[in-house]
Amino acid sequence: MWRLLGKATYGCLREKEEHVCVALLYQYGLSSLALGGRRRVHRQERWRRRRQPAEILMSHSNAEPDDLEDLDRQVAERAARRRHHPVIRALGWISEIADQPQLAAVCGVTALVGIVRGDRRLAGTSVLMLAGHGLATFAKSILKRRINRTRPHVAVEEGRYEMGPGRSQNSDDQSFPSGHTASAVAVAGIVSVRYPAAALPASALAVAVSAIQVPRGKHYPGDLAAGLAIGIVSAGLALALGKAARTSVALVAKNGAGVRLRNTGSE
Repeated sequence: MWRLLGKATYGCLREKEEHVCVALLYQYGLSSLALGGRRRVHRQERWRRRRQPAEILMSHSNAEPDDLEDLDRQVAERAARRRHHPVIRALGWISEIADQPQLAAVCGVTALVGIVRGDRRLAGTSVLMLAGHGLATFAKSILKRRINRTRPHVAVEEGRYEMGPGRSQNSDDQSFPSGHTASAVAVAGIVSVRYPAAALPASALAVAVSAIQVPRGKHYPGDLAAGLAIGIVSAGLALALGKAARTSVALVAKNGAGVRLRNTGSE
């Protein structure tokens, strides 16, 4: 802008003609307006690109299903660009405790501790934890085998994305739903019911394990929501089955005791 003004002033001093000065200044004015307009557009574009996911979410509060999927992708792909940050990588490594073998091992260790200590409640809780984990794993596996969804880090690295019915065996196409979330929520829910004092730390751990999957580039927020639903249902089913099993055992024991008493009385 200052360079244009300098040229116009120099031209006026050189020409010393009024109509020439007017023409030069008019040309400077048009150029500066165009330059200012381009700069405003660039500033608006930079602001649009820097909008945080929370602001995008607010602006899409009344979005249609397709728009929600686009929003889901925008949030996840933006977050996935930080997946190589050391903190994200470290937290992601820790979150692998909610993967199938590791979480099953946690349930096994809990059972062993309960048996060694003679704590029947803890041993019983470990069985319920394993049941909830198994139900969540079964449910998410069925969905993963029937729905293809490209993981965010693949979408960012390779520029491809797909979501729809399919039977891909490639892990990169099995983003939906989040198995880590499903299993972590199921186990945390069971622990919270059996040991209310541990509800807060168990829930916080499940939330942390779930949330880190987005910046890791492994899952979309929608995958986490589906995993949350699966985890809640799985925990409820495991607790209901456990209660039914305890009731059945109590009835059998009671009936067995009654039969023995009758037999003793007849003698």
